[in-house]
Amino acid sequence: MTAPSEALAAGAPTTSPFVPRPASGPWDVTTLLLDFSIITYAVPPEALARHLPPDFEPDTFVLADGRRVAFVSAVPFRDEEFRFGFAPFLRARMGQTNYRAYVRYRGERAVWFFGTSLDSFWVGVPRSLWKLPWHPARMRFQNALVRRGRALRALPPRHRGRMGPGGAGARGKPDAHGVPGRLP
Repeated sequence: MTAPSEALAAGAPTTSPFVPRPASGPWDVTTLLLDFSIITYAVPPEALARHLPPDFEPDTFVLADGRRVAFVSAVPFRDEEFRFGFAPFLRARMGQTNYRAYVRYRGERAVWFFGTSLDSFWVGVPRSLWKLPWHPARMRFQNALVRRGRALRALPPRHRGRMGPGGAGARGKPDAHGVPGRLP
């Protein structure tokens, strides 16, 4: 039997459900994501459209009640064992939340990232070097198990944090990086 790595190198399909990770470069990061959640809200497409750049439009969906909506999400998670390829011995842990919308770019489905909040001094790296709309935040994740009858059920992690000077829920015009306030 051919080893999965040999089969992949030869371009042959493999029966393994896992694909070996490619070698990391010095500027690549590796992390373990924990307590990952996707919290999605239905919003009026015209409200989302006001916050998108040219050539982007909300991807719309029709709900069971007949309403046409667009979706925006907050995606909180914890980074554990976060490290750069050039310094794998330096490791960090932090909370992170990505704020995004589901859009179409010239007719193709895509995801538009409004910004990221990060509970770490590392927030300065993408903000300074690549001018990305990343903002410092304080976050706390709390997990819980609750008893439902005879079974234990895991509740989704609770997340407290904010993005930008006024927080992710702040009303107002986009900041210098284009990060909008709350959609009406």
